[in-house]
Amino acid sequence: MIDLPFSLTYIQIYLIFITFFSFVLYTYDRFLALKNTRKISRISEFKLLLSSFFGGTIGSVIAMIMFAKNGANRTPMPIQFGH
Repeated sequence: MIDLPFSLTYIQIYLIFITFFSFVLYTYDRFLALKNTRKISRISEFKLLLSSFFGGTIGSVIAMIMFAKNGANRTPMPIQFGH
């Protein structure tokens, strides 16, 4: 077994996995939207929201910010923590 200098609980492993999965799902859906072919069906909104509901909110938000429709016309908003 791999000996790590830290330990993760099952909930932390789950949240890391679902966040990554949700990010990949939203990114793949955006890729299909940009491809703009009618033959390929996109991922349903229900599945996207379901992945966010079960813990992938952070990954979903990051993907939505990174791949926004008008992302090229906007300047990125810096995230500020605290004051």
